[in-house]
Formats: sequence, structure tokens, C-alpha cells
Amino acid sequence: MLQQQHKKKLIQFDKIKENINNYNSFYNEKEDLNIKTETETEFPLLIEEFATFQSIISEIYKNINIELHQNKQYNNTGYDNNYNNNKNNNKNNYYKKTKNNYGNEFNNSINSIKNNNFNKIDTKKDNGGSILRSRLLGKNKDLLKINCEINKLTESNIDIIFDTIYTIINDTTKNIIEPDKFNYIFDNIIEKCISQPPFTILYIKFLTKFNKFKYIKTSMEHKIKTTIQYITNYIELIEIHDSKMDTLLIKQKTENNIFTKMIKENKQFEGIGSIYGLFYINKFINKDIFIKFITKTIQQVNDYIEWEPCTNDILEKYINVLIGLLEYGYYTLIKNVDYETKLTLQMKIEHILSSKKIELRIKYNLQNLYDDLKAGKRK
Repeated sequence: MLQQQHKKKLIQFDKIKENINNYNSFYNEKEDLNIKTETETEFPLLIEEFATFQSIISEIYKNINIELHQNKQYNNTGYDNNYNNNKNNNKNNYYKKTKNNYGNEFNNSINSIKNNNFNKIDTKKDNGGSILRSRLLGKNKDLLKINCEINKLTESNIDIIFDTIYTIINDTTKNIIEPDKFNYIFDNIIEKCISQPPFTILYIKFLTKFNKFKYIKTSMEHKIKTTIQYITNYIELIEIHDSKMDTLLIKQKTENNIFTKMIKENKQFEGIGSIYGLFYINKFINKDIFIKFITKTIQQVNDYIEWEPCTNDILEKYINVLIGLLEYGYYTLIKNVDYETKLTLQMKIEHILSSKKIELRIKYNLQNLYDDLKAGKRK
């Protein structure tokens, strides 16, 4: 029970760590404007994250120390045997390793941001007052505000958050949204879809709020088209054993793709499929584009299964993309295609599920999702 609670805390830890990394990236990427603050109240959300971060670490440490102490007492009772000794030693090693790893991550994250943002206050003056004050009135402070507002998004406050952000990004002299700030919002949303998958639906729904502005349509279409191309290229690079691209082109496609930096583990490939499926559901792309992509993805999985040697590490990436597509676009699609197309998709998916090459842990989620879709339990 204690270990289960401990794991929940680590999940919360990772979420806060992601928020802190967002702040850290913000400052590192904005070399032209190194925002400082004379009081911590300028960054209330960041300080709140620090406090929560510290609280979670303390609780993890407390739980680990309790567990270590209990195991030590048990070993001193004289009733333990070799099996229990080994079991407790393994548990102790697990907790000690976790404590050290997360303790180091915590200290590195906090120190990095403090060093960048809180410990180097610039007190020089210019004609308009302190440089600090003029900087805080600049565009980069707006980007920080935007990011903070997006982090507050919920189903119930989505309209309020949008209105708040609109006041930040609206050029009052022209009464239009500043293009660079819209681009920042779009890129921020895509990144959060990958790092925070439970909120992907909400994030893409937030983007639809910009559809009310006709003048933003061109920028939106360009960002959608570019993101789709990034997704397509990234999936093509999952397995390049039979690729016709030369080494230089492969390197360029990898380095220039936004998902190269975002994707850290196989599970996050679901996010790519989810984004594509939600683009379709929210009518950013049409049915023909989506059916072409999902058909190609299903075929890629089937082709890879037939290839030797087929590794489950690569296969898991393909299947996770497919899971994202089925989760958010498949149900809508099959209601709007002819019977033959629907039957073809089903047969190809079932062919994947019948393969004995796929590990059960990988196949399990796909099988459950597909069964639910066929039974009408997922929409």
C-alpha cells in the first residue's frame, strides 16, 4: 500500500517537474531578455510549484525512511529467513535508489531555475526606470503569462482562460491577435499534448476557440499543416531500415522535427496519434486526410510485423501511434465512410491483433480499445 501511494506521489512529482522545466526552457530560450525579479511575488505560480515540489519530496523521503526503518526492524527480529532478507534488501535498494534519483532531480531543477532567474537581480537604471521594470513590460513577460494561464485550463474555465489570454495577445492598436504570440500558443499546446496526455482533448479544444477570428485562419492552417508534416516525417523515421533517404536527409528530418525533442519514451507516441485524431474530430483536417493517414499507419504496423527482425521496441511505437488514432478519431471516421472502407480497416486492425510477434503488454491496450470501439463503449 505504501509503495502504491509512493508511486502516485512520483507521478505528481513528474507533473510538477514538467511545469518547472517549462519555466526553465522559457528563460533559456529567451537569451535576449533575461527576466529577473526583486520579489518572489512576481512569480507566484512558480513559487507555488516550488513549495509543492518540496512538500512532495519531503513526503517521499518520509515514506522511504519509514519503510527502510520497518525493514531494518524486521531483519533484527531474528524471525526472517533468506527469502525475506533478499526481499527486504531488494525493497531497500529500490527505495534508496528512488530517493537518490529524485532527490538529485529536485535539487538540479530548483537550483537551475534559481540560478537563472532569482539570484542575478539587475539594478541598473535607464531613463524609464529600472531595466527590470521595462523588461517585465516586454513581450516575453506576456509569453510567461500565457503559459501560466494555459496551465490553469479546465473544462469549466476554458472560456475564461481564453478571454484572459486574448487580452494578452490582442494588439489593441490594430485589434488583431499578434501572429508571433499565436504561434507561441499553438506550439505550447502541441508540446503539452505530448507531455500531459490526459489533457490533450482540452488543449486541442482550446485551439478551436481561435476559429472565431477569420484573420487568424491562414496562420492556423499553416500551423496545422506543418504539424501534420512533422508527425508524418517523425513516424517515417521510427524504422528506416528500408528508407530511400540518404543519411544527411535523415539527420535533417530528425533534427528539424519538433517531436524529436518532445518524445522521450515509447508511450508518448500515443500523443502523436491523439493530436492527429483530434485535428480530425475538431475539423482542422478533413476526412480524406485522416483516412489516408490512419490507413497508412495501420499498413506500417502490418508491414513491420512481417519484417525480420521485428523488435517489440519499434513495434510498440507504431502501435502507440495507432492507439492514439483509434482513441480519438476512429469512431467518428467509421460513421462517415462506406461499408467497404470500414470493413477493410477492421480486417487490417484484427490482423495486427492476431499476430503472435507482439508482446501481450503491448497488445493489451490496443485489444481493449478496439473491443470497446466495436461494442460502442468508446466514442
